[in-house]
Amino acid sequence: MILQDQEIDVLKPKGEHKKLALDHLPSVDELPVLPHLKKSMDVDLAVNANGRVYLFYDGKIAEDTEYALYSIDDSSLTLVSKNGRIQEIGMTVHKPMRKYMRGGDNIYVIEMIGGKTPGKIINIPMIIHEIGL
Repeated sequence: MILQDQEIDVLKPKGEHKKLALDHLPSVDELPVLPHLKKSMDVDLAVNANGRVYLFYDGKIAEDTEYALYSIDDSSLTLVSKNGRIQEIGMTVHKPMRKYMRGGDNIYVIEMIGGKTPGKIINIPMIIHEIGL
């Protein structure tokens, strides 16, 4: 089934198009950056005093995540897929969390089913990046 471009809103897909928009992404060369996760699902971030980082999400991430990139300079967290596609989580890392995030070297990415029950859990490396702006 071929759909015309105007028939699918890839930023806010509805109904059967939710699955189509995620399953039929253009190549990484054509679409290297995906919209923020927060545009299509609930996202939350937690960190403990030992630097263990948790990203909770309620939806479907378009591609398998290879690692996360935490930018100290702009307090952002970006997921990088196995194909090299990037997707920011769409929220700023709050100031009280930042010092603990510096100590982390991995992140638990946890799917929340219905906002209450943990589903898929992956543990991926987290690269900390700082230019010093």
